[in-house]
Amino acid sequence: MNVSASSGREPIMENISDLKRFSAKVNSTAITPREVSQSCDLEAKTIEIMDSLARTIQIKPDGSLSDEPQSVPRKKPLRDPWQIKWLDLEVTSPCVQTLADEAQAFAFAWFRMEPCRLKIVSGDVGLGKTHVSRRLAGWARAVAFERWLRVRAGGELPTVAFRTARMLSPRKCNEAAFEEHMAEMESASMVILDDLGTEIDDFKTGGPAERLCHILNRLEGRYLWMSTNRAPSAWASTWDIRVEDRLLSGDVVTLSGPSYRSEIR
Repeated sequence: MNVSASSGREPIMENISDLKRFSAKVNSTAITPREVSQSCDLEAKTIEIMDSLARTIQIKPDGSLSDEPQSVPRKKPLRDPWQIKWLDLEVTSPCVQTLADEAQAFAFAWFRMEPCRLKIVSGDVGLGKTHVSRRLAGWARAVAFERWLRVRAGGELPTVAFRTARMLSPRKCNEAAFEEHMAEMESASMVILDDLGTEIDDFKTGGPAERLCHILNRLEGRYLWMSTNRAPSAWASTWDIRVEDRLLSGDVVTLSGPSYRSEIR
């Protein structure tokens, strides 16, 4: 397979879908990622793509990417350039900065392929937990190709699964749909589960607790980021002691402070 087109090297790829197609093209041949890198200057392409994304990227509510212009500069920006570029929050209280620091540490550990970790962020409503969770998913999707390139061992392009507590409710998500979600989460290299504790258990069947325990068991040893507005002291009563025990085995970050929404109105 000759990776270069007759008119020269292939054009610079401009979005994540193109990157996925390109990685599949590499994996379908006998060419190693190193050879592809040498013949197509993939490192240079990656840098150009990442720079372009950093200038134009916005994260939609579902964690996907948008080409809308970036928001205006914050009056009280986060302290790190990466946080300013990717998380985009107003620092209305110290806990917002703490949340950004935790997200950055988690993100960089995933990118460097350090040992997997379970991170649970617990805090009051309005501290930016969902905002940061979506932004974290968007960043990971944007740099997935660069992370894949660092491995240089072929395989699938890393994927990120963003889900909400809705999937824990049997009334909102039937068993077949739940298993589809689980299959995608198990194949992802990073999983983000947002807003735990808001799921509905109308008939007190214990279904949400059973599903959450199931998720924690099947995703053990994965990069798993969870957010909840339930304090650790309420985990056993919200779900059960099995879930509490598994959650407490992770890295728990507890935040408390005023809602940033009320501060920036």
